[in-house]
Amino acid sequence: MAASSSTEINTSVNQFVEDESIKIVVFHLDTTDWDSKVAEICQIAARYEGNQFQEYLIPSGPFNERATKSNRFAFRNGKLTQAGRDVNAVSPSDGLKNFLDFLSDLTGNTGAVLLAANNCYKFQRHVLVRIMKKYNLLDTFESLVQGFIDTVPVFKKILPNEDCSLENLAKYTPYALIFYDAVVYVDIIVSLIDAKNCSDETLKQNATKLDEFIRYFDLNSNFEMVQNEIEADNLTDDNRWKLARAGITIDMLKNAYREDPEEGISNLLKAKLKMQQKTITKINKNVKKLCDNDNNIVQN
Repeated sequence: MAASSSTEINTSVNQFVEDESIKIVVFHLDTTDWDSKVAEICQIAARYEGNQFQEYLIPSGPFNERATKSNRFAFRNGKLTQAGRDVNAVSPSDGLKNFLDFLSDLTGNTGAVLLAANNCYKFQRHVLVRIMKKYNLLDTFESLVQGFIDTVPVFKKILPNEDCSLENLAKYTPYALIFYDAVVYVDIIVSLIDAKNCSDETLKQNATKLDEFIRYFDLNSNFEMVQNEIEADNLTDDNRWKLARAGITIDMLKNAYREDPEEGISNLLKAKLKMQQKTITKINKNVKKLCDNDNNIVQN
């Protein structure tokens, strides 16, 4: 899948390593597009030990030609097909709820799941969180999942000279890719983890927290709405991650600006983290535009 524009900044999350109750669930999404901002989910597959999940979803958006060419999915005459065959598909809302039920059954609602996927940080989690939010299921998702693991950096350490796409990694497993399929992708990841004796501890050391990503996701979405209008003041991805990891939300920034348009954001950021004044000025301009847009909506 094509990467989104964001760059992940990995941090070691010791709490995951020390928590033996956490279950690492390998998952994969097949989608209608390679752009994480617009892709809809047409297939979810997941696996934890002997527990497997697979569901086809009726996408609400059209298929991109490149995606169809690779995953062989299409939507014709009101039916989802793969490789020309009809598949039994459910609504996106029902499919997502079934996936959440699968995770809940694994943990008994303890919220002790890490979701692992190849290209997770650049694509898979962006799509999953956006679609969960779209169908008002993000709160339930947050109650079950603590974070994500991208298996690409893990596999790069194990196979430093290899292209770590699943298409290439399949050669190290019993699975051959005739065409893209979420179930086969999950099997490839699990098989390679087992074959290379990759421990849960190693995987957990590459985990990132879900709550940090959701803050980043919201900041990113809001700033992108206005940055075409103030292009000279675009924020780097690193700075958006700094805000997210400091626990700063878009609502906190808006409230700080409304309370004191001149110094509110500066005071908030200086109390939370070290940041250059020119970056604070950029953030202030972005948040001002967001607040102006909010005011225009209220007035209209």
